[in-house]
Amino acid sequence: TGYAFLDRERLEAARAARARLAPLRPGAQETEVVRLLRRVEALSGFALLDRMLHGRVVTARMAGALARAGVQRTVGELALAVALAAAAGLLAGTFVGGAAMGLAAAVVVGGAPWGVLRVLERRRLVRFEAQLPETLDTLVNSLRAGYSFPAALEFAASETPAPLGPELARARDEQRLGVEVRMALNALAERVPTMDMRMFVTCVLIQRDTGGNLAELLADLSGMVRERAAFRGKVAALTAEPRMSALVLALLPFAFFLILLAVNPAYVQPMLTTPGGRLVLGLAAGATAIGYVVMRRLGDVEM
Repeated sequence: TGYAFLDRERLEAARAARARLAPLRPGAQETEVVRLLRRVEALSGFALLDRMLHGRVVTARMAGALARAGVQRTVGELALAVALAAAAGLLAGTFVGGAAMGLAAAVVVGGAPWGVLRVLERRRLVRFEAQLPETLDTLVNSLRAGYSFPAALEFAASETPAPLGPELARARDEQRLGVEVRMALNALAERVPTMDMRMFVTCVLIQRDTGGNLAELLADLSGMVRERAAFRGKVAALTAEPRMSALVLALLPFAFFLILLAVNPAYVQPMLTTPGGRLVLGLAAGATAIGYVVMRRLGDVEM
């Protein structure tokens, strides 16, 4: 009773939000935003895991990673996937090379779901960047035809395929639910963390504060985004050699080891059967992975 009295304002706000998200009539269709907001309270399908994850910083990070990667899974499912992968790596590593290798394998295998999310996020961001110029052109044409910005945003969302179209629709639906335009656009920039999207949101917000011709501003931005895309293509072509070299040099030791294992098993058998040999193999694999990451970073150009 005391807790309910002290925290009555937050509890009342939560009840009001749940009432607002309820369907207006039986059989009413829920928007994507409503379905997403209904899943916020339930982080997983297990009450115990739900309580463990609620209110933690890592929970917010996992939710953000899932949103940016476009994966329709709960935070609890991601946490379980990480835990199961780490447990499998620990058991396999301990069985092969002892406790030290087991801990190393747990860290590596447990991080695999995060690695998959990062790959999915990068691929999704590439699709965002490819779609944005056409979407900006749609917004410009709508604004020049006399549409307001919210109406132009809704039209662009309906005309743009996934993944950018649903994100624009979500921003528009958030505004309909009462979220302030600035907050909705900033949330869009967080879900689509690219420089082009941040420039779009900044242009819109500055125009709302200072005035001016938004259509002309977005038309100039569309041209700039296309020039950036062309420059990124040139950079990718120029850095293809170091990126391919990194991949070849990283795979070469493993290929050479497998060839030796097939041609002369007795020669490399001590590397697999003795503790010292397994330790050397683990260190070599780690050094190779670090070298691959460093060479990839040398070929990256920040834009």
